[in-house]
Amino acid sequence: MISFLNKIKFHLKAVNQHGVHSPFVFMYLTRCLYLKPKKSTRVTEDVLLKSIAYFNSRTINIIGNEALESKVKSHFSQINFSNEKLDVLYLESISYLQNLASLEKFKLHNNSVILINGIHTKKLAKIKWEELINIAKFTVTIDFYYCGALFIRREQDKEHFKIRL
Repeated sequence: MISFLNKIKFHLKAVNQHGVHSPFVFMYLTRCLYLKPKKSTRVTEDVLLKSIAYFNSRTINIIGNEALESKVKSHFSQINFSNEKLDVLYLESISYLQNLASLEKFKLHNNSVILINGIHTKKLAKIKWEELINIAKFTVTIDFYYCGALFIRREQDKEHFKIRL
């Protein structure tokens, strides 16, 4: 019952592309996430697969979901799985971050994105998510309810979005 109420609250505050004033986020939504067909029935997987294609990602790391790594390989043969200059870091759960300093071990660059599944599943997950979106280096943060996206874009002012998918 609590998660249902949280979802209702989220949808009352969230917007679609028409409520977004950032050209970067608007293009990401309209040219990537809102395009059909879906690549997966799981929302977070769909966001990941569409994002890899849209950003033409080459180097990614998936933590906590080996089956998803196989799925990514089947869609994108050019993908390199490593920690070297990551374009995309995917975390199956926010609990894979022991602390916020544990992000430092990943070699992120300007235009890197971190996708985190299940940011609203538990109270501790929501608390960690709130801490992450307040880190200055993540200038664009998007809460999709099912997952969250953290972007490093030095050229953009810090903004947080709640977006309906």
